[in-house]
Amino acid sequence: MENINGSKAEEKNLEERTDNNEEVEVNTETEEKETLEENKVEEEAGEENKEPSTEELLEKIAEIEKKLAAEEEEKEALNNRLVRLQADFSNYRKRNEKEAERIQAAIVAAIMEDLLPVLDNFDRALAQEGSGEDFRKGIEMIHRQLLDFLAKQGVENIEAVGKEFDHNYHNAVLQVESEEHESGIVVEELQKGYILNKELVIRPSMVKVAK
Repeated sequence: MENINGSKAEEKNLEERTDNNEEVEVNTETEEKETLEENKVEEEAGEENKEPSTEELLEKIAEIEKKLAAEEEEKEALNNRLVRLQADFSNYRKRNEKEAERIQAAIVAAIMEDLLPVLDNFDRALAQEGSGEDFRKGIEMIHRQLLDFLAKQGVENIEAVGKEFDHNYHNAVLQVESEEHESGIVVEELQKGYILNKELVIRPSMVKVAK
Protein backbone atom coordinates (compact mmCIF):
# COMPACT_ATOMS: atom_id res chain seq x y z
CA MET A 1 0.00 0.00 0.00
CA GLU A 2 2.79 2.37 0.88
CA ASN A 3 4.56 1.45 -2.37
CA ILE A 4 1.53 2.34 -4.40
CA ASN A 5 1.20 5.68 -2.68
CA GLY A 6 4.91 6.29 -3.14
CA SER A 7 4.71 5.56 -6.85
CA LYS A 8 1.81 7.95 -7.32
CA ALA A 9 3.68 10.66 -5.45
CA GLU A 10 6.70 10.18 -7.64
CA GLU A 11 4.57 10.31 -10.78
CA LYS A 12 2.96 13.48 -9.58
CA ASN A 13 6.34 15.04 -8.84
CA LEU A 14 7.57 13.99 -12.28
CA GLU A 15 4.58 15.56 -13.96
CA GLU A 16 5.08 18.77 -11.99
CA ARG A 17 8.76 18.89 -13.01
CA THR A 18 7.84 18.24 -16.64
CA ASP A 19 5.26 21.00 -16.59
CA ASN A 20 7.79 23.32 -15.00
CA ASN A 21 10.38 22.46 -17.63
CA GLU A 22 7.89 23.05 -20.44
CA GLU A 23 6.90 26.37 -18.91
CA VAL A 24 10.56 27.34 -18.65
CA GLU A 25 11.12 26.42 -22.32
CA VAL A 26 8.09 28.46 -23.41
CA ASN A 27 9.28 31.43 -21.40
CA THR A 28 12.76 31.07 -22.87
CA GLU A 29 11.43 30.99 -26.44
CA THR A 30 9.28 34.03 -25.75
CA GLU A 31 12.21 35.92 -24.32
CA GLU A 32 14.36 34.98 -27.33
CA LYS A 33 11.68 36.22 -29.74
CA GLU A 34 11.34 39.45 -27.82
CA THR A 35 15.10 39.87 -27.84
CA LEU A 36 15.26 39.23 -31.60
CA GLU A 37 12.49 41.74 -32.24
CA GLU A 38 14.20 44.32 -30.04
CA ASN A 39 17.49 43.76 -31.87
CA LYS A 40 15.72 44.08 -35.22
CA VAL A 41 14.09 47.35 -34.18
CA GLU A 42 17.43 48.64 -32.95
CA GLU A 43 19.10 47.65 -36.24
CA GLU A 44 16.41 49.38 -38.26
CA ALA A 45 16.67 52.47 -36.10
CA GLY A 46 20.42 52.36 -36.51
CA GLU A 47 20.09 52.12 -40.29
CA GLU A 48 17.73 55.08 -40.29
CA ASN A 49 20.11 57.15 -38.18
CA LYS A 50 23.12 55.97 -40.14
CA GLU A 51 24.72 58.72 -42.25
CA PRO A 52 24.75 57.99 -46.03
CA SER A 53 28.04 57.12 -47.59
CA THR A 54 29.82 59.31 -50.15
CA GLU A 55 28.81 56.93 -52.91
CA GLU A 56 25.16 57.13 -51.89
CA LEU A 57 25.33 60.94 -51.76
CA LEU A 58 26.87 61.06 -55.24
CA GLU A 59 24.14 58.78 -56.56
CA LYS A 60 21.46 61.03 -55.05
CA ILE A 61 23.12 64.14 -56.47
CA ALA A 62 23.34 62.52 -59.91
CA GLU A 63 19.66 61.58 -59.72
CA ILE A 64 18.68 65.13 -58.74
CA GLU A 65 20.81 66.60 -61.53
CA LYS A 66 19.18 64.22 -64.01
CA LYS A 67 15.71 65.34 -62.93
CA LEU A 68 16.72 69.00 -63.11
CA ALA A 69 18.15 68.49 -66.60
CA ALA A 70 14.94 66.81 -67.75
CA GLU A 71 12.84 69.64 -66.32
CA GLU A 72 15.11 72.26 -67.93
CA GLU A 73 14.84 70.47 -71.27
CA GLU A 74 11.07 70.38 -71.00
CA LYS A 75 11.02 74.07 -70.04
CA GLU A 76 13.20 74.97 -73.03
CA ALA A 77 10.96 72.97 -75.36
CA LEU A 78 7.90 74.82 -74.06
CA ASN A 79 9.64 78.17 -74.46
CA ASN A 80 10.62 77.31 -78.04
CA ARG A 81 7.08 76.28 -78.81
CA LEU A 82 5.78 79.54 -77.32
CA VAL A 83 8.24 81.56 -79.43
CA ARG A 84 7.14 79.71 -82.59
CA LEU A 85 3.49 80.29 -81.79
CA GLN A 86 4.11 83.99 -81.19
CA ALA A 87 6.03 84.25 -84.48
CA ASP A 88 3.28 82.42 -86.35
CA PHE A 89 0.64 84.69 -84.86
CA SER A 90 2.67 87.80 -85.69
CA ASN A 91 3.10 86.66 -89.30
CA TYR A 92 -0.59 85.82 -89.52
CA ARG A 93 -1.53 89.27 -88.21
CA LYS A 94 0.84 90.99 -90.63
CA ARG A 95 -0.59 89.01 -93.55
CA ASN A 96 -4.11 89.98 -92.52
CA GLU A 97 -3.15 93.63 -92.15
CA LYS A 98 -1.43 93.59 -95.53
CA GLU A 99 -4.43 91.95 -97.15
CA ALA A 100 -6.79 94.46 -95.52
CA GLU A 101 -4.65 97.32 -96.83
CA ARG A 102 -4.66 95.81 -100.30
CA ILE A 103 -8.44 95.45 -100.30
CA GLN A 104 -8.89 98.99 -99.00
CA ALA A 105 -6.53 100.31 -101.69
CA ALA A 106 -8.46 98.46 -104.38
CA ILE A 107 -11.74 99.96 -103.16
CA VAL A 108 -10.30 103.48 -103.06
CA ALA A 109 -8.79 103.00 -106.51
CA ALA A 110 -12.16 101.98 -107.92
CA ILE A 111 -13.81 105.07 -106.41
CA MET A 112 -11.06 107.36 -107.64
CA GLU A 113 -11.31 105.93 -111.15
CA ASP A 114 -14.95 107.01 -111.27
CA LEU A 115 -14.02 110.49 -110.04
CA LEU A 116 -11.23 111.07 -112.52
CA PRO A 117 -13.50 112.04 -115.45
CA VAL A 118 -14.92 114.81 -113.26
CA LEU A 119 -11.40 116.03 -112.56
CA ASP A 120 -10.64 115.88 -116.28
CA ASN A 121 -13.60 118.11 -117.01
CA PHE A 122 -12.33 120.62 -114.46
CA ASP A 123 -8.96 120.60 -116.17
CA ARG A 124 -10.57 121.26 -119.55
CA ALA A 125 -12.76 124.05 -118.18
CA LEU A 126 -9.77 125.75 -116.58
CA ALA A 127 -7.84 125.50 -119.82
CA GLN A 128 -10.49 127.48 -121.74
CA GLU A 129 -9.92 131.16 -122.24
CA GLY A 130 -12.45 133.95 -122.09
CA SER A 131 -14.44 132.63 -119.13
CA GLY A 132 -15.58 135.10 -116.52
CA GLU A 133 -13.12 135.66 -113.66
CA ASP A 134 -15.64 134.74 -110.95
CA PHE A 135 -16.55 131.57 -112.79
CA ARG A 136 -12.91 130.64 -113.08
CA LYS A 137 -12.27 131.27 -109.41
CA GLY A 138 -15.22 129.04 -108.48
CA ILE A 139 -13.93 126.27 -110.73
CA GLU A 140 -10.44 126.61 -109.29
CA MET A 141 -11.79 126.35 -105.75
CA ILE A 142 -13.76 123.19 -106.52
CA HIS A 143 -10.78 121.78 -108.40
CA ARG A 144 -8.51 122.45 -105.41
CA GLN A 145 -10.98 120.87 -103.00
CA LEU A 146 -11.18 117.78 -105.16
CA LEU A 147 -7.39 117.52 -105.32
CA ASP A 148 -7.21 117.86 -101.52
CA PHE A 149 -9.76 115.09 -101.15
CA LEU A 150 -7.75 112.83 -103.45
CA ALA A 151 -4.53 113.59 -101.56
CA LYS A 152 -6.16 112.57 -98.27
CA GLN A 153 -7.05 109.26 -99.87
CA GLY A 154 -3.42 108.74 -100.91
CA VAL A 155 -3.99 109.66 -104.57
CA GLU A 156 -1.24 111.64 -106.31
CA ASN A 157 -0.38 112.76 -109.84
CA ILE A 158 2.12 110.63 -111.71
CA GLU A 159 5.08 112.73 -112.77
CA ALA A 160 5.47 112.62 -116.54
CA VAL A 161 6.97 115.56 -118.45
CA GLY A 162 10.76 115.45 -118.41
CA LYS A 163 10.82 111.93 -116.97
CA GLU A 164 12.10 108.86 -118.74
CA PHE A 165 9.26 106.86 -120.24
CA ASP A 166 8.16 104.00 -117.95
CA HIS A 167 5.46 101.68 -119.23
CA ASN A 168 4.40 101.02 -115.63
CA TYR A 169 3.32 104.65 -115.24
CA HIS A 170 3.02 106.10 -118.75
CA ASN A 171 0.90 105.30 -121.78
CA ALA A 172 2.69 106.54 -124.92
CA VAL A 173 0.24 107.43 -127.68
CA LEU A 174 2.70 109.36 -129.86
CA GLN A 175 6.40 109.55 -130.57
CA VAL A 176 7.67 112.93 -131.73
CA GLU A 177 10.90 114.53 -132.80
CA SER A 178 12.42 116.74 -130.11
CA GLU A 179 15.57 118.78 -130.05
CA GLU A 180 15.16 119.61 -126.36
CA HIS A 181 14.76 116.04 -125.08
CA GLU A 182 16.68 112.83 -125.50
CA SER A 183 15.07 109.73 -126.93
CA GLY A 184 12.66 108.04 -124.53
CA ILE A 185 11.90 111.19 -122.53
CA VAL A 186 8.27 112.29 -122.03
CA VAL A 187 7.83 115.63 -123.79
CA GLU A 188 4.13 116.27 -123.23
CA GLU A 189 1.32 115.00 -121.01
CA LEU A 190 -2.01 114.61 -122.81
CA GLN A 191 -3.91 113.25 -119.83
CA LYS A 192 -2.82 113.11 -116.22
CA GLY A 193 -2.14 109.79 -114.55
CA TYR A 194 -2.78 108.98 -110.88
CA ILE A 195 -1.23 106.60 -108.40
CA LEU A 196 -2.52 105.38 -105.00
CA ASN A 197 -0.23 105.07 -101.99
CA LYS A 198 2.79 105.46 -104.29
CA GLU A 199 2.44 101.90 -105.59
CA LEU A 200 -0.96 101.20 -107.16
CA VAL A 201 -1.46 102.87 -110.54
CA ILE A 202 -5.09 103.94 -110.93
CA ARG A 203 -4.52 105.28 -114.42
CA PRO A 204 -1.24 105.80 -116.31
CA SER A 205 -0.43 109.16 -117.80
CA MET A 206 -1.22 109.55 -121.50
CA VAL A 207 1.95 111.05 -123.01
CA LYS A 208 4.05 111.95 -126.03
CA VAL A 209 7.56 110.55 -126.06
CA ALA A 210 10.65 111.79 -127.84
CA LYS A 211 11.98 109.51 -130.56
